Amino acid sequence: MKSLHRIPNEKMKGYSLSVIGCISWAFSGICGEVLMNAGIPPRLIVSVRLLLSGVVLLFISSFQSNDAVNLLKNKKDLLRVLAFGLGGVFTSQFGYIHAIYYTNAPTATILQFLSSAMLVAVVCLLEKRLPKFIEVSAVILAIFGITVLTTHLNLHTLIIDPSGLFWGFFSAFGVVGYVMLPSQLFLSYNKLSVIGLAMLLAGLLSLPILRPWKLSFTTTPSLLPAWIGIVLIGTIVAYTFFIIGAAILGPTTSGLISGLEAVASVLFSVLLLGASFHPLDLAGMGLVLVSILLLSLRDRPPYRFKRPRRYKSS
Repeated sequence: MKSLHRIPNEKMKGYSLSVIGCISWAFSGICGEVLMNAGIPPRLIVSVRLLLSGVVLLFISSFQSNDAVNLLKNKKDLLRVLAFGLGGVFTSQFGYIHAIYYTNAPTATILQFLSSAMLVAVVCLLEKRLPKFIEVSAVILAIFGITVLTTHLNLHTLIIDPSGLFWGFFSAFGVVGYVMLPSQLFLSYNKLSVIGLAMLLAGLLSLPILRPWKLSFTTTPSLLPAWIGIVLIGTIVAYTFFIIGAAILGPTTSGLISGLEAVASVLFSVLLLGASFHPLDLAGMGLVLVSILLLSLRDRPPYRFKRPRRYKSS
């Protein structure tokens, strides 16, 4: 257990929140796939999860602070919330759910993980530095692991609908936005207030585009668990935990940890949707996990051997 104590408690909290957020996000993909297979339009899913999640998070944050009202009064910070809501939350959710619609949950999650390489590039540009060797190694290892997971080392087996590929990239850009854009706001305001207001405003402003009231669909009580899963676990828990974890760890580390989404998505597909499982899937998952362990080693101070005590001879 000594090795765990070498990682500061705040870092451990960041890792834990990011991992839980990733797993919850992967679960949202499975719930979204279940709903769309039942005939629920993707645009309706995006509207419902944004509006309901925003209301719930603002309700919870109201017991902690009055920051949501303060944000509405500050025009400059309100514009930052709008940028976060539209350029981060909405973009990632809209792209992700449509990537699932044209492909499937694991494939959409894998395409979204391209955001990790984008985040490394953005951070290096902002800090005016080259990527660290361990960052490059982790990115390569994680991407190779995801390639093994999806192609079983046969690149010709991954046939992706062009629309699914486009929305997957679109979602990846959204992930970069929701990791990078709220960082300044989190320094001054309650995090739940920022996330909740961003979701609600994104949901309201996207209504004229999505027009969910014009969509035809039929829902049944049997779909209630999927609705609860995608709103409560897949949006409220996923976004809140991951974004707070990213604020602690930084965009590069949290972006690479998001590779766990691919692993969790495959596991959920096997357990909940009855998808097939292959030994190479285990190999790919293992490579992604190793890439995340590399990052945790980067945050650990080097081990120093203690010098043996010298006893004076009597």
